[in-house]
Amino acid sequence: MQKLSFLLLAVLLLISCKYIPATSVETEQSPTKRPKNVILLIGDGMGISQITAAMYQNNNKTQLERYPVIGLHKSLIANDFGVMPSSGATAFAAGINANNYFSSSNVDTLTRLTVIEEAKEKGLAVGIVTASSLTGATSAAFVSHLAYNQTPEVIATFLAANPLDYFVGGGKKYFEQREDGRNIIQEMKAKGCQITDFSVLNFEKVTINPNECFGYFTADDTPPSKVEGRNYFISAAIKGMNFLQECTAKKGFFFVIENEQISWAGKANDADYMLQEALEFDETVGRVLDWATQNKETLVIITANHEAGGYSMSPISTPDSIKSKFTSNYYTATMIPVFAFGPGAELFSGVYDNTAIYHKIRAALAFK
Repeated sequence: MQKLSFLLLAVLLLISCKYIPATSVETEQSPTKRPKNVILLIGDGMGISQITAAMYQNNNKTQLERYPVIGLHKSLIANDFGVMPSSGATAFAAGINANNYFSSSNVDTLTRLTVIEEAKEKGLAVGIVTASSLTGATSAAFVSHLAYNQTPEVIATFLAANPLDYFVGGGKKYFEQREDGRNIIQEMKAKGCQITDFSVLNFEKVTINPNECFGYFTADDTPPSKVEGRNYFISAAIKGMNFLQECTAKKGFFFVIENEQISWAGKANDADYMLQEALEFDETVGRVLDWATQNKETLVIITANHEAGGYSMSPISTPDSIKSKFTSNYYTATMIPVFAFGPGAELFSGVYDNTAIYHKIRAALAFK
């Protein structure tokens, strides 16, 4: 009889509980303290296994361990199970489960402002640093609205129409060696932007005027990998935070820092390439946290568009020798970790759709 009563009580408790999806709860909540600035770091292609391998390669430590809030997002899109960089980034940039090859447009090609566009409208400074081209898939999701995977020249046109305050990455030729004859770099300079590139001087020697928008092209097309000598990524992130902070006055800033080459390495099933990119990204994560800890007004979020390569470590691995296995040469649908620090970080705990990241950022910034 006692056992029957216990079972009846359990059933009644279950009936009385109403299930509310995590995304709806989180997007309605307000953070205990609002951030002035938001930095979104995207390690494209970086899943739990990539993080784990990088940790073992770095004396069993990762900068991500310093972030107090951890969540998981579901890597979903509208028309496929394997999320591509453009559709994954579109979830963060515009809150849309877009088809693959769509950038910040939904399946009906309707558009909404991306979080970068909205931030700029509200008076925040905005910036992007990428280890890829500025016309690459992740950058495109934040600055363009494309119904299908358009050419890099088309993406460059979007960026020129609404220049970022700070941008560093490859793809110079798509701005000045164009089929339509336009020289978009000169057009942006005419609007008051200071723009230079790798052929003029090394990024470390650049002097930036905070009273003008700033752009630096790191390659004509795709920047080299870390192994091939890429050396601007961490420095560009640090200079970007300082520049955006100085030029914002009291409004704040929104800053995207992304490395798409982790994903390229995963698709190529190149473990050494992948680990070097992941380790540099982790170092960047640490430097950003150091800056945000001093600033005290900055929300930092780290995640990935998707996992690439179906990466795993063989059981014969040791901390000194990682033996890698790949199950795919494409993108996988595994859930992706999210790490957060600073005012509003509590919004990013739990499990939610990738589109919820967009809504959580807007909630943290009190965008209406």
